[in-house]
Amino acid sequence: GLKETVVALPGGVLLAVGPSGTSLSRDFGNTWQKVDESSLHAASCADGECWAVGGRGVIGKWKGN
Repeated sequence: GLKETVVALPGGVLLAVGPSGTSLSRDFGNTWQKVDESSLHAASCADGECWAVGGRGVIGKWKGN
C-alpha cells in the first residue's frame, strides 16, 4: 500500500507510514511487516520514539523496536 513517510531507525530498521497503515522493516527495506492499520501521513523520530500524524487529528506513537 501507499506509504508517504519512511524513517530510518538504528540497526537498519525502517518505519513507514501512509494511508494504508504502518509497516516495519528490520533489514533495510528488503522485507516489511504491517504493524498497524491507522492512516498516517508524516512521521518523525528522536531518542527511540516516533510520532506520526494523520487526517482529522489522528496522532500515533511508536516506541521501541
